[in-house]
Amino acid sequence: MRRLKIGEVAKLTGLSIRTLRYYEEIKLISAAQRSESGQRLYSQDDLQRLQQIVALRQLGCSLDEIVAVLFDQSPLCVMETQLQRLKEEMSLRQRLIGRLESVIISLRERQDITTDDLIELIKGTVMLEKYYSAEQRDYLKQRAEKLGVSAIQDAERQWSELIAGVRAHMQRGSRPDSAEVQELALKWLALIEQFTGGDEGVSQSLKNMYQSEGPDKASRGALDKDVCEYINAAVASLR
Repeated sequence: MRRLKIGEVAKLTGLSIRTLRYYEEIKLISAAQRSESGQRLYSQDDLQRLQQIVALRQLGCSLDEIVAVLFDQSPLCVMETQLQRLKEEMSLRQRLIGRLESVIISLRERQDITTDDLIELIKGTVMLEKYYSAEQRDYLKQRAEKLGVSAIQDAERQWSELIAGVRAHMQRGSRPDSAEVQELALKWLALIEQFTGGDEGVSQSLKNMYQSEGPDKASRGALDKDVCEYINAAVASLR
C-alpha cells in the first residue's frame, strides 16, 4: 500500500488535519516518514492505529485512556471503568425517560399547564427519585395507572379541602383531640393509605421526605409546618 499524505488521510477518514497533527503531538500516532518536501506520510500501520483511536473515542474514552489502552499500560482497568461509565449514563437516561413520561402524562391531563407548573412537576419528580427506590416508584406508578386520572384528580381535590378544613380548625383554636378534628385526622390517614396502598416501605419513604424536606417543600406549598404538626397531634390522639 502506498503511503498517504495527511490531507489524503483527512479526506478518507473524516478527521481534520488539525486533529491528526494533535494525535501525533501527544504521541498517539506517529507518521515517522516524510516525503522529500517534508510532508507526513501515513502507512497501513498508522491507519490501523487511527482506526483503533476512532473506535475508542466512539466508546467515550478520553485521550488519556486511549493512550493507556494502546500502549498496554492497563487496558482492562480502562475498559472496566468505561463500562461502568456507560452503565451510569444508561441509568441516567432511564431516569430522564421516567421524568419525561411523568411530565407528558401531566401535560396530557392538564392542557392549561404553565411554565411554573412544569418546573414544579420536575421538582416533584426529582424529589421522588431522592426518597423512593426504583421499585417504590414503579409501584406508585402502577397504583396511579390503576386508580386512573379521575380518581387522582378527586384525591387532589379532597386533599385541598381537607388541608383547608384542618387549617380552619387550627386557627379557631380547636383541640387536636376534639371529635371534629379527629374526624379530619381519619380522613387524612385514609388519603395517605390511598396514596401508599398500605405499603410500609412507601409510607416510611413518605415520612422521610416530609421530615427531611419539610412540609412546605415536600407538599410543594400545599402544607405548612404548623398545620402538619397540628394534624400529627390529632392523629396521635386518635382512640
